[in-house]
Amino acid sequence: MSLEQFILSRISQFQEKYDDIFTKSLNVYGIDKNDTLSINYTECFLGEKYYLITFNEQNQEKFEQIKLQLIECLNNNQSITVSFLKKQLFLLSNLKLCQNIQQQISRLKIHCMYFLGQFNQINSFSEVDFNIKDININKLLKQMNNLFCIAYNTENFELVPQQFQDIYIRSNEELIQTFILIIYQIIIRLKAIDLKNKIFFGLDNNNKRLIYLQIQTECYPQLKFEMEQNPLFQKIQRRVCPNLEIHLINQTLKLLVYKNLESLEKIRKIQEEII
Repeated sequence: MSLEQFILSRISQFQEKYDDIFTKSLNVYGIDKNDTLSINYTECFLGEKYYLITFNEQNQEKFEQIKLQLIECLNNNQSITVSFLKKQLFLLSNLKLCQNIQQQISRLKIHCMYFLGQFNQINSFSEVDFNIKDININKLLKQMNNLFCIAYNTENFELVPQQFQDIYIRSNEELIQTFILIIYQIIIRLKAIDLKNKIFFGLDNNNKRLIYLQIQTECYPQLKFEMEQNPLFQKIQRRVCPNLEIHLINQTLKLLVYKNLESLEKIRKIQEEII
């Protein structure tokens, strides 16, 4: 009897109510079609939720590699969670001592937004959120800009809209929000809040399906490098941008973003279902 069979047979209700057990079998193919791996995934409830994964793999060396990679992924996710909770605890501990409570609360909010965005949108262990809606990008950018100005007690972030009317895009709000948040966070880490930072945004003249964000800052070389090296930022770029290119124009950085993500997310959803 396998470990999986043993655990499932411990509770009599599972022998009668098979709906309480979710099982899925997957066949994973490598670049070489002959290189395959069969995975059995079972989800059940035994006092608390259990996830059982079995690999039908005869090659011991390959199995060891898979096991180590899986453990590494789980440890990385756990370390991210622990790091986040430590930061929150530190900020909460200093809340009573802080003269500007609104500033500290704004920082807590930024950390929570980043954590939720990372786990809901770009974490490999979570399902992709395909919720698409109309977003007033002027309003969203203004909210994010004000939040960071309060959190870091600065007036050196300036928004410069290039259209008279508000721009609406159809996208995932949390995804776009996290995308903008990472840009601001990198600028903060580069100690650039003592400098004037301007963010221009508008409709792209060359392609009506795109909008652009153009960042003017004295630390633009370092900002470009940090964005290109940030894996979370690049994961979002792959979903909301036509490419991973960060354009350098007259000492400013320009990013192109899709106006309507709905059709692309439908294709992505079909891909997820096939996989």
